[in-house]
Amino acid sequence: MKPPLGLAAALACAACALAAALASCGDGGGACAEAPPTAEAAASLATLERETPFAPARPCAFGPRFEVTRAFADALPEGGARWPRLHFEVSRGGETAYVLTQTEAIAPFRAIPLGSRRLRVDAGGLVAEGFEGPSGAGGEVAYLRWRAGGVTHELFATLRPWFAVGDVRAVAAALMRQRAAGRTRRRPRKHPQPAAVLYSRYPARG
Repeated sequence: MKPPLGLAAALACAACALAAALASCGDGGGACAEAPPTAEAAASLATLERETPFAPARPCAFGPRFEVTRAFADALPEGGARWPRLHFEVSRGGETAYVLTQTEAIAPFRAIPLGSRRLRVDAGGLVAEGFEGPSGAGGEVAYLRWRAGGVTHELFATLRPWFAVGDVRAVAAALMRQRAAGRTRRRPRKHPQPAAVLYSRYPARG
């Protein structure tokens, strides 16, 4: 038995709306707006971006109220050297959504934790690999890693009702496309010695 014409039309419209929503929330659909920094994070960013030996990509998000609440640097040991690594913490309403790190170290992705599911995102001619699964503290997390322009990017996300794995994939895809298209901030001037907030010596990597 066929449904009434009005019901069929309503179902068709609902299906179209769902398809459009999925497309916009997919890997990089729509506009991923740069997450503005808090006043404290902005002060740190000014120094970090000036002294970092590569041009870091700023994190972005789909939707309002996301902001960069922390920005700092540490060192990643690799190949007998210590590579500067930048951290951007993105939050909404006081809860962390994800942390984006960037470093010239390779930091290879080797395996997924037991009980996790593999993630893969293809965007802008780049490939990100990672996983989603239990955090061990009762929640779910997601991780993606990709390399572009001589810089390794790692995205660590805490999954929430308002930041699901689809959002993680979408943010990663948008950042990958921006990097592939060269839409990042101007490469900062290199100093003979970076500021103490980073490290007194680090190797050059192309």
